[in-house]
Amino acid sequence: MTEAFFDSILTNIRLPLFTPTHLVSSYLPVFILSQALTETCDALLLEINKAQKEVNNNPLLIQLLFSSLLVALTRERKSNTEHLSETQTMRFNQFLLSIEDKFTQTRDASAYADMVHISYKSLNQLCKLACNQTAKQLIDAHTILEIKRRLIIENSQVQEVAYELGFDDVTYFVKFFKRHTLLTPSQFKTYTKAK
Repeated sequence: MTEAFFDSILTNIRLPLFTPTHLVSSYLPVFILSQALTETCDALLLEINKAQKEVNNNPLLIQLLFSSLLVALTRERKSNTEHLSETQTMRFNQFLLSIEDKFTQTRDASAYADMVHISYKSLNQLCKLACNQTAKQLIDAHTILEIKRRLIIENSQVQEVAYELGFDDVTYFVKFFKRHTLLTPSQFKTYTKAK
């Protein structure tokens, strides 16, 4: 599985694992599989392997099978917010929902701190405790993911995506994307289509 394959999963299929909470689940990346889950994973991996070997393989089928594997793994994984108090978990989830709802309007972590009624410093501490990322890193990760989705799934033009996502300046939008992916949006579209 290549990075391009994971990019195609990220851009084509919405899974809880690939919303900002995917950063939370990476906080505890190793866990022991039950016998039942091992059998499920083996069966799904076998189907993925078969689908990839077909002469006219269907990339969407492969992505769906792989997504099923990720969902099965995610369901068994223990919550990575178990070490948070009930209030901390509620605030953190509120923050993640706020990102989903408001990222086209603001990428300012201080604004999100106001939305969840805590200080900027407290929000950053909470994010670091929950997933070892800053609030800004989570906001940017979600924004980049949404940019990729719109560029690939909707095949939108770079300028169109920039304005839809609240970037007033296309040049800044391109620099923002390149800072996080090392590719311009146009290069990303070309690279992803080539895979």
